[in-house]
Amino acid sequence: MAYLALVSNSAESERIRNYGVTQCGPQKDFGDFVCETSARRDDLHKECLLNQQNISGLLQELSNLDLTHHEAAQQLSTSKGTTDSTTSARMQMQSVREELAQWGMRISESVREADRLCEEGADMLTPEQFHELKENRDRLKATYQTMVSKTDAILERLNVATSMLIEFSNESSSMHSWINDRTRHVSRIRMESGDPNRLEEANERIQDFTEEVAFKEETVDSIANLAKQIENEIALYLNEMHQLHPSLQQPPMDCNDISNTVQRLRNDYIELRNGCLELVKFVKNLQALSTDHKNTIRDADSLLRDLEQEVLQNERSSGDEESAEMVQRRLDKMMALGERTRQHHSDLGTFEQVSDQLVKAVANTDAYNRIALEQSQLLGEMRRRHSRLDDRIQRNVDDLKMEMEKIDQMSVTAEQTQLKADLENVISEARELALQLAGQPPISADPQKLGEQLDVFEKFYSNVLAKEDDVMLMRAKVLDQLKRCPDSELREELEQEVSQLAAEWNPLMQGTKDRKTLMEKVKRLADEMAEAQKAAKEAVNRDAKTLDAAKTATDDVETEIGNIAALEEVIQAKKPQIEALKHLGAKLEMLAPGPDANRTCRALENIADDWERLLKDCKDAGRNAQRKNKLRLDFEKSVRDAEQLLGAYRAHELFVACKNDEPESLAEAILNDPGNEIMSKDTVKSVLAGLEQTWSRQNREVVSTGNELRTVADADLNREIDEIVADLDQNASNLLAILLNALKAFDAKEGAITSFRQKLDSFDDEVTVMRDQVKSLGSIGRDPAVLDQQYKKCEAINEELEKKEDELKMLAIEWKKLAESSDKTLAAKVLKDLERISSELEHERGVIAKRKRSVSATKKNVEDLLNDVALCSGALQRLLDDPAMQEQPIGTADLNELREQQEALRLFKDQLKSQKDVVSDVTARCKEMIRSAGPDTSTSDLEDELRKIDDSWNAVASAAEERDRLIDGAIQHLGGYNDAHRALTNWLEEMEDMMNNLAPPSADHKVVKTQLQNYEFQRKLIEDKKAR
Repeated sequence: MAYLALVSNSAESERIRNYGVTQCGPQKDFGDFVCETSARRDDLHKECLLNQQNISGLLQELSNLDLTHHEAAQQLSTSKGTTDSTTSARMQMQSVREELAQWGMRISESVREADRLCEEGADMLTPEQFHELKENRDRLKATYQTMVSKTDAILERLNVATSMLIEFSNESSSMHSWINDRTRHVSRIRMESGDPNRLEEANERIQDFTEEVAFKEETVDSIANLAKQIENEIALYLNEMHQLHPSLQQPPMDCNDISNTVQRLRNDYIELRNGCLELVKFVKNLQALSTDHKNTIRDADSLLRDLEQEVLQNERSSGDEESAEMVQRRLDKMMALGERTRQHHSDLGTFEQVSDQLVKAVANTDAYNRIALEQSQLLGEMRRRHSRLDDRIQRNVDDLKMEMEKIDQMSVTAEQTQLKADLENVISEARELALQLAGQPPISADPQKLGEQLDVFEKFYSNVLAKEDDVMLMRAKVLDQLKRCPDSELREELEQEVSQLAAEWNPLMQGTKDRKTLMEKVKRLADEMAEAQKAAKEAVNRDAKTLDAAKTATDDVETEIGNIAALEEVIQAKKPQIEALKHLGAKLEMLAPGPDANRTCRALENIADDWERLLKDCKDAGRNAQRKNKLRLDFEKSVRDAEQLLGAYRAHELFVACKNDEPESLAEAILNDPGNEIMSKDTVKSVLAGLEQTWSRQNREVVSTGNELRTVADADLNREIDEIVADLDQNASNLLAILLNALKAFDAKEGAITSFRQKLDSFDDEVTVMRDQVKSLGSIGRDPAVLDQQYKKCEAINEELEKKEDELKMLAIEWKKLAESSDKTLAAKVLKDLERISSELEHERGVIAKRKRSVSATKKNVEDLLNDVALCSGALQRLLDDPAMQEQPIGTADLNELREQQEALRLFKDQLKSQKDVVSDVTARCKEMIRSAGPDTSTSDLEDELRKIDDSWNAVASAAEERDRLIDGAIQHLGGYNDAHRALTNWLEEMEDMMNNLAPPSADHKVVKTQLQNYEFQRKLIEDKKAR
């Protein structure tokens, strides 16, 4: 108001001066001239006083703004060198700079007015008034320029620091993600490198991975260099802040967070590199152990074969009739072989030590169970061979001793022979059951499969329990026979058989009970985990539905915030349940490792991911509800301010004469009462100017807050906002219409200028609304349809901006015609408004063009990603349909056919390895697209595609691993069976040759013939079993 009064007084002074020049001439006397000069001096004194008051007010407001600037700098003193704090500081300094720009026009007007008064009143003002006016004018101008230069310097430094911090944050986050992924890859390679037969493949993978890790060291160095640049930039900013604000006690910023981030990144990279070196060391150690193990096996097997060959040769040298000397030589040689066999038994400890080292080396790898089982079987086979050889030598020694002592042990009674045969049959059946127990499949973690395994094992367990009675009965019979047997050698042989039966039966019974106990424990754990998994999944789904209901509820915002906060506490309270579920999964995987356990753990991980995603959605919903509440309060405050503003203007004395708010009533009152000072044109113009200025600003605030509220409001609230804004516009329009009609009563010529001004203000409001509309555009979507809509929206806004530019050109042409007859101050102001509106339109067009480019680029990236996902899914499906993965007779008796199947599977896994990089690249791109999406952007389609491709990959990999395991098992079982068949065939051929060399009447011939018939019968049984 002081500024408007100063402008009005200046206009009045100009009118009086013109009047004096035109009316006073040479005819006027000296007294009149003195009176007019005195009046002119008084007017200048009043104008100087008003100008000084205006400048003092401006200096006071600049002092307040400088205090705000100082408080902003003081607030920066507690911030850290982070992206969020620096960005917040930049936005605060930017707002200070914009407020200074708004003050520029008023300060320029005051400076020009002071210059005019100094020029016109140089002869009429006193020296004190003149110098005070000049001093105030210079102080105002210097103060404003100093504040602008300080703010621009700090703002420029903050812009550079913000951009560098954003780049540093993105690079360090990307590098941390890569290091975490590679760390998991190191663990995965170590788990997969436990197979000694695949060490060459593991070496190739480790070499590629080590090169990749070494290559990333340049990236870590570049991030460290960027951190140093940020520290230098912040040091420069500290110097400037210290020069501008020496009174600050604390340093404005520090770089502890940046230094900690770089140090943590470098430590993680060093840890990853050390992990690679440990992995290389592990593989090399495993290669050395594998070579040593193979050599030890070869030496032990060679020595054992030599002993068996010598024993066989010593048996073949026997004949029908031999002298005592020959029998003694054979006995001495056989006893010597027995001693060598016992020495070889002590050498088996070296083989056990090497085997134990190999098993310990592959601990915590995927191949641990298989290698441990293989070594256990191999060691058991060596011990059995040694035991059979020892027994064979001992039997030969016993036989030879029997010949030497010429004790006829061949005439044993039928009862003792039958008892011995029955005992051997029981031992054979115990061995068969032990083989069946060893051939049991691994315990499954799937409750259904485990139930089936339990049913099958119950039958086996029942057979073992049923056989236990026979064993106990046979043991009792043998013990009873030992009491009545007079033959010491036969008694010793029966005692050995009983000891062998105990050695075969006791481990079988204990192993059966242990396996049954373990299967029941796993069954209870699997059932418990299935129930917990089901409960957790239902709880997550139920909480998700509750969150959706809370989002769509029609209650007030406070209630919605409370409901979402309570739901967040409920979801957070389920964290111990999720952790307990993970613990059960880990325990189940430890007790029953395998594909079923892995599948169950993946399901648990999916539930945990769903829980974390739901918790994030709940937090986002809470923040959105709080934002909606804040926007609603801001809108209500702006509406109250607007209503108070209109009420204050409506209470002005000008509107007392208005009848029923008719626009013509004020004009009639002014015409009917021309002498009333309140009804003057200056008063009407002052009130009108004040109303237009304040209402335009207040209306923009109402529209801006209303538009922001519309982004989170429903249809009812939008209608309520439209009604409120329309009522306020109507009330303001009525007041403006009353004042405009009053001005028309004063000067009809000013109607065109006023109309133009209204048109320009309306156009400015429309531009402001369009600017708010551009600001209210949400984040860029991740769905092609949404991106198309956003691109069309940008094109529509761009077309509207082009239309507004054309309208602005027409307004400029129209104003060019009206500017000639208007006031120069008004003309300059209108031109500045036109330039300002033009720059705003140009700026908004640049913003829309940048958004169009971003939307187009995002759309192309999403489409390319979806195409790659489709191609990858098709490739995985083709791999799954590959002939190498189709059902083939795994249990075939042809070893070559199994080798062909194994080779086909190896080629298939090579194809799968090349496809793994494509899947990893597509998955990484999909995750990055989801991660870079805004908080209000839906990524459900991308998450579904990511989940599908993960499921396809897991299905192909699991199928390949399962088939590899089946083929390896078939090859091992077929190899063992062929060795046993070959050994039995060789023995039959040897026995046939021996039978041909024996004479028919010999007693040995009858015994050997009976044994040959028995073994021929067993061979036929084996042939029949092989055919089946």
